[in-house]
Amino acid sequence: MDSFCIFIGIFAGITAILAKCGLQKTDSNIAMAIRRIIVLLFSWGIVFCIGSQAEISSLTLKTWCFLILSGIAQVLHGFVILELFKTAPQVL
Repeated sequence: MDSFCIFIGIFAGITAILAKCGLQKTDSNIAMAIRRIIVLLFSWGIVFCIGSQAEISSLTLKTWCFLILSGIAQVLHGFVILELFKTAPQVL
């Protein structure tokens, strides 16, 4: 469990650094869309590699609602973070 926490911190830091470096001359909305496409492809790749795609049909309406709301919150969070990175001073 502790190793997962370490990896979460490491990947969050890497994500922040790469996002800041990549936003120097890029519209943050375009950057967000490109990042979300990568996440989408990678996530579905994992689902199909593991073979858990059959479980989609067993999701309840309540689960779908919470997943959709969670996704919306994640996208809004991403937009705020990218806007922050765009306006923050360059460190690297």
